[in-house]
Order: sequence, then structure tokens, then C-alpha cells
Amino acid sequence: MCDSLPDEILSEILSPALKIPDKMFANTLEISGFASYRRVSSSATLLVCKSWLRVATPLLYSTVVIRSKPQAQALQAALAEHPELGRFVKKLRVEGGFGKLMLQILKNTPNVRDLAVSLLLPSSDLPSGLKSGLPLINPTRLIVIDGTHPFSKLRMNKGITDLTATLILCCGKWSNIKMLLLPYDRRIDLRWNFVRDICASPTIRILSFPMYIKTPFDNASHGDSPFAYLVELGNNTSLDAIEIRTNSAQQQTSPLFSKDAHLNQLLRWADTSADQLLCSVKPLTCLPSDPSFQPMSSASLSVVEYIWSRILFFAMLSVEQCPGKTVEWIAPDLKTNSDRLQFLHLYSPLTLPY
Repeated sequence: MCDSLPDEILSEILSPALKIPDKMFANTLEISGFASYRRVSSSATLLVCKSWLRVATPLLYSTVVIRSKPQAQALQAALAEHPELGRFVKKLRVEGGFGKLMLQILKNTPNVRDLAVSLLLPSSDLPSGLKSGLPLINPTRLIVIDGTHPFSKLRMNKGITDLTATLILCCGKWSNIKMLLLPYDRRIDLRWNFVRDICASPTIRILSFPMYIKTPFDNASHGDSPFAYLVELGNNTSLDAIEIRTNSAQQQTSPLFSKDAHLNQLLRWADTSADQLLCSVKPLTCLPSDPSFQPMSSASLSVVEYIWSRILFFAMLSVEQCPGKTVEWIAPDLKTNSDRLQFLHLYSPLTLPY
């Protein structure tokens, strides 16, 4: 059956199992979402058949997350043996420095469009490979990961200093960079020089910051204007928008936004709540304008019966007909099944097996 499916259809089937949500990939918080990320190993997908191997390989390598030195070593070895795999990498998240390994990885991944880099580097984790390799790529979106918790000590060492200087230099030279996601709200004072310089890139169109939520422990230097720093960043003439990432419940009009007319034109909300993201998905179909419309009315009876039989096979969980089941099967609720079959009285012969 796999050989009879077009690669495009097979890709749509496999992508949910191999895809990493962009919200998780672009997370800028100090605690990585991948620290507790659990999913079945993707390598088994490539072993099913040659068709799956051909289609799943680009999906598997499209988003790469490196969290440890062994992972960096494994990826570097794979790209050294099969350099063609590197062209599939579109998203790269690097949660460390990983020494010279990153230079070889970045040399073989020229098509990276979304790059996430962590500044949470211990003094022993040197970013020498990142310093040399970052100029070799040209991403469109840069995501900076850093400590933002008010009670955690922001790290500062030579490796972080070198990496921030490299990011500033690259953002000034990358011609494709359009969007910059930063993690700073109340702690921006501690990285202000870095933020100010990296946001001055002439090609960046959108800056993205998390929502500032005032607490009793905030530094008094913020005063009554927690987003006052945005006024200075907004002077970059290349900016089209300054995005504030927030949940819909947190959206409110702040007095700060009415004090600067230019900032008002740039500011916009970016709703990051899962419910809102789900609700914002546009339906693939719309209701027919003709109230007498009947699906498959022009199709032959054999085609209609075949389509409904396939729908019933999956809807009724009829896996007992599949020899050698590979997953634990939960017996269907007979009452629920009978309810589902009531609307198919016209095709009663099709419902008999269920």
C-alpha cells in the first residue's frame, strides 16, 4: 500500500509523528521544553519500508534540536558521512556551545532558516564552533534563549561574551534575517547592551518580546514604564512591528503605549495561548451555498460504497481484521457504534461487519 501512495500524501501522513511544534522549538524560557519532551523514537519510522525512508528522512531532519554533546557528535558524524542530509535542516536549536562540533554541523546545514541559540552556557562549554560557523548560514528568524527568572542569576562568562558579540556581528551581516525573538522583560537591564546592538540590524523587520508582568520584586529603575526600553529600540527605521508575546487574558492597554505615537504604530500583540492557536486555524472546507447539496451525488454507487467502507473501517476501530496488531487495542463501545451507524441506514450492508 505504501508504494501506491504519492509521496505528497505519505508525507502528510507521517509529518504529525515527526514534526516538532514551532511553539516548543521557539521557546525562549530558561527551562527547555525538550527537557521533559517524550515521544516515540523517530528512527523506527525510517525502517518500515523504502518509501517511508525516502519520505520521512527530510521530515526527520527538517527540525534539529541539540541538547547534549553526544547528540552533537552523532549529528556531526551523520552529516560527515552523508552531507546531503544537511540540506534538509530548516530549523536548528542549539542548547549549548559544544565546542568545534558546531562548526562542522553549520558547514553542512546551509539551508537553516530558523535558528535558536542558548546563552545559558557554563564556563566550560565553549562556543568556538558557533563563533566560526554562524557566519556560514543566513537564517530568517533568530531565537535567543536566556535566563529570565527573577530569582536566578544571569550567567556571564567569556563564552557568553564571545557568543553575544558573534550574534551581533552576524545579525548585521545576515541579509535574510527578518525576525528576532528575545526572552527579556524585567531583566533586560542586565543584557541591555546586547539587546540594543542586536536589534539595530538593518534587515530585522519584527522584534518579539514576552509580556511584562509587574511583580513586587521588580527593579525600581523600570519606574512606571516597564516597556520604556522599546521606545529606543523602535528608533530602528527598518522595523515594521514590535511584537509582545502574551496570552489573550493578559492583553490590556498600558499607559506606556499612549505616551509615544511612533511606538503605538509598531506595537502589536501575539497571542501564544494554545486555545487561541487552535481557534485561529482556518477550516479547510466551507458550507455549501446550495442547501440541496449532497456529497458524492454524482459518483457511482460502487465508489460511494467503497469510500464509506474505508471510513467505517477506521471509525469503528476495526483493527481486529488486521493481522499482527502492533498497538494495544481498546474494544469499541457497542452502544456508541450503534449510534454511529444509525445515519447509515441506506448502506446497511456496509454496516453488517461492525
